[in-house]
Amino acid sequence: MKYYDNASCGEYGTCDFETKLADAILVNRYTCSPTIRIRAQEMTTDQMQASCALLQKEESYFHQMLQTRNQPVANDNSTSLEVVVFDDYNNYSKYAGVIYGISTDNGGMYLEGNPADPGNQARFIAHEASWLRPVFKVWNLEHEYIHYLDGRFDMYGDFSAATQQPTVWWIEGLAEYLSLRNDNQTAIDVAKTGNYKLSQIFGNTYDMPDYVTRAYRWGYMATRFMFERHRADVDAMLPLFRKGDYAGGYMGMMRQIGNRYDSEFAAWTQSATTAGQPPLPPTTGLPACNEGYPERLGKNCSISGLTSSGAAYATIWVPAGARNLRLWTSGGSGDVDLYVAKDRYPTPANYDYASAGAGNEESVAIAAPQSRRAAGNSLAPHTARLGPNAIQVAAWRAPSSGIRYASADFGAPPAAIALSASHPPAASRLPPKNRRLLVIAVPLIEFTAGILRVGRRRQRGIGSHRRAAGRPLVLPDAAGQAAVRQRRCQRKLRVSSR
Repeated sequence: MKYYDNASCGEYGTCDFETKLADAILVNRYTCSPTIRIRAQEMTTDQMQASCALLQKEESYFHQMLQTRNQPVANDNSTSLEVVVFDDYNNYSKYAGVIYGISTDNGGMYLEGNPADPGNQARFIAHEASWLRPVFKVWNLEHEYIHYLDGRFDMYGDFSAATQQPTVWWIEGLAEYLSLRNDNQTAIDVAKTGNYKLSQIFGNTYDMPDYVTRAYRWGYMATRFMFERHRADVDAMLPLFRKGDYAGGYMGMMRQIGNRYDSEFAAWTQSATTAGQPPLPPTTGLPACNEGYPERLGKNCSISGLTSSGAAYATIWVPAGARNLRLWTSGGSGDVDLYVAKDRYPTPANYDYASAGAGNEESVAIAAPQSRRAAGNSLAPHTARLGPNAIQVAAWRAPSSGIRYASADFGAPPAAIALSASHPPAASRLPPKNRRLLVIAVPLIEFTAGILRVGRRRQRGIGSHRRAAGRPLVLPDAAGQAAVRQRRCQRKLRVSSR
């Protein structure tokens, strides 16, 4: 009746039937974190908790590999993802199209909506892999979550803008690479046939007749090759994506690469294996701080390799009128939460700013860090002479090790400053041991006003993109072609079939 006489829905009792049907079918709900929640048809609490843990681990890995500093692209309001899971493919096929208006000849869809809308809700619609039971698995869960993260933290603008140039090798290849890592023998075997050159894969689109093989198998291999052999090119490409410079900067870069890597790629595919793990990105590249005290941080320097299960403090001084201060953590092991306070020790119960996601990739941004007066004896050793403009930062949850603490944008391009306070404060200032507290506070920066220029946030125009992606239930090539036809009909809907 919606399509023929929706104006009379009150008479038929069909008004808002999609919401009512979803509430009746997706009866199980679980909130993983502020960024992830699950609605499921039949999942148990244990299964939802396990899925949450998997997604949180994938999120931390994504931020580490892409070095995002947890900074979304401008005007992106997709602050959380709703994961919808039907009991099996039959239920997905029966209900997902009715409730969400999507095609179901695939293994799931990611719908980003309009990220510029403050009320936007990104959503991944999926189903359990019933053919794997009794083993529990949500089909394509990690792959689709990478799409969400990539769209939020890497790809500027709406889907049409991002795919007007051939970026599909990256969009699908990255989701495959970070979700499967090196464990993709199928892609390795396909690439060993030598049917395509790397320069051809860089030209991938969603309209290719051999889309499934080229987008997923070859896209995975192209992305893995670039991360393993040409990480510097990846690092140069990401800022272009993040500011939406597709036609000029990105395509100019790809033209410069041209076919220069074709021979290297062909040889590399012959020796590629599933052994090992993807290489982690390099460190910040900043020199070690030399500010007179181990807990002091200076301009464009780093303090790295923190290992602690107790507490360590440091402080950052900001000049009067400073703006756009950013603080972040990255690398290492464990799970650190970042807390920031002005002129006092931050704790999980007493702070001015916080970042408390999974893993060690945390970030805090302060547009106008107004100063207060710091108490002369309130800080750790060697910091007692602090006066105005002191800010303390604490990273919680021990034991952790090898963490890099990063900081400081004061009005120009962003810079990473890695921090680890190697000097613990007086024992009397440490919290009780049973709280397993790891505290890291950003060390001192003493700059005169107008000298420190470390970062300015980029702004972008309002854009939107609606993406859908997924893995089919062992679909034949014809189904893959149906997914391609769906893309042609809906340019803002991405359906990934593999």
